[in-house]
Amino acid sequence: MAKAKKLTAEEEAALQVEQEAIQARRRNFRRELVGIFAGIGLALVIGALIPAIRENYSLGLVILWGGALGGVVMSLEQFERAGAALTKKENRPLNYAVGLGIPIVILVLIFAVN
Repeated sequence: MAKAKKLTAEEEAALQVEQEAIQARRRNFRRELVGIFAGIGLALVIGALIPAIRENYSLGLVILWGGALGGVVMSLEQFERAGAALTKKENRPLNYAVGLGIPIVILVLIFAVN
């Protein structure tokens, strides 16, 4: 039976950092999933209570927008980090605006090409 290699202090530290990053990604994914389902539920309730929404929009569209907005609200921290990566500043409102603007700009470019 082969002996297990003993990790150096640097390797142990790198392994610990990687495990913490995995846990953070799992936690963020759970938060986003909860936000999506909460957004869908809230959209269904609002759609049922407001006749104008029920009459003008299909149920699928209401569910889609509710889930999208719920996911965005629960992942604002990631949008701030994306904005901070681009702006290299500590200005939180600016980072939120830039981070939320990235997908909007990509969508505008996609629709402009078509």
